[in-house]
Amino acid sequence: MKIPFFSTPKSHELAVILDIGSGVVSGAVVSLPKGGDEFSRPTFFYQTSHDIACHGTATCEPLKKSMLSALRLVVNDIAHAHVGIPTRLYCVLASPWCISQTRIITLKKIMPFKITSEIAVTLVEKEKKIFSSYVQKQLAKEKSIQSPLVIETMILSMICDGVTLYELPKHSIASLELSVAMTVADQHIIDEIQGIISTAFSGKEVLYHSFITASFCVARDLLSQKRNILIIDIGGEVSDISYGKDDVLLQSISVPFGTHTLMRKATEGGKVTMREFRSLVRMHKSKLLHTHIHSHMNILWEHLGVAWKEELRNAIKKLFISGSLDTMIIFADGYTSEWFTDRIREVATEFDTPVVSLTPISVYDRYTAAENVTRDIYTITDALFLVKRNM
Repeated sequence: MKIPFFSTPKSHELAVILDIGSGVVSGAVVSLPKGGDEFSRPTFFYQTSHDIACHGTATCEPLKKSMLSALRLVVNDIAHAHVGIPTRLYCVLASPWCISQTRIITLKKIMPFKITSEIAVTLVEKEKKIFSSYVQKQLAKEKSIQSPLVIETMILSMICDGVTLYELPKHSIASLELSVAMTVADQHIIDEIQGIISTAFSGKEVLYHSFITASFCVARDLLSQKRNILIIDIGGEVSDISYGKDDVLLQSISVPFGTHTLMRKATEGGKVTMREFRSLVRMHKSKLLHTHIHSHMNILWEHLGVAWKEELRNAIKKLFISGSLDTMIIFADGYTSEWFTDRIREVATEFDTPVVSLTPISVYDRYTAAENVTRDIYTITDALFLVKRNM
């Protein structure tokens, strides 16, 4: 989505971005431009990440403890990097730490009316209360989130009299439609995350977002000509699949299959350990395995590939996609990223849909980085999202 920007003074803020998924916690120190133009780029000065430990079972409590442990290491790395004092802290959450939903707010009147920022805020706040009531009843009943807390409300698009606008209209209108992303997390987990961050950045406010929202906004900007998109984010325990059409994020679904799931399924029976499996994957990719073992890995890959592709197909069916997809966009990192990408391409051919894999290299012209700074597609995506959000 292209947004018209106006001439405003450029400024920068030094920010810490923490990205918390189900397989990895990443952190970066980034200079975010504010009030610039659409060519303004974030600059990375420091980057670190720590894996969330993969346990034999995918139960919630061990996963949470592993996530908090990885977050503690990331925060400690950033605190000792001595890059500078951040003015802002951002934390971006993926499944299973949050649940996102797009709410459509409509307002129609017989007589034309003026839409002001106050009216827009009032409409969003009213919808937020309705959403809060829903999650209190539904999610608490399902016990997926014990103490629901709305951490994000963000207007994704605005349609006035059937026309998409990127700023409030000065003229009177007869109808308004706002697409608003709302994200809920567990209050207890947010408190624990906040406590760890406070050990290094005491007194600093933390602003929370969801990676579903961030990835959709970035994909929408990068592929502005694509109107019907599917976004697949491969996590550790959970993969998020989101569907967007005409600048609106319509639906998201979480699939309990990620890098850790793949590793767990591959090591069932105890023939190889999880650490040995990592080595086997790398050697298989480089064709360094003995012929017999290489053949065995091919059979295992085929078996696991069938399971993953079935999960993906079922998720796509549940999304009620309207029309043909323009593209599938993949966010994946780590030693299994190529495995997932290859299988997604196979499913994409069934839908006659092209695939785009977003990597640090594929978006190299959208950001800058200091020398020897590791690049991570997740914090890069977060930074690109925050630049647009802050403009």
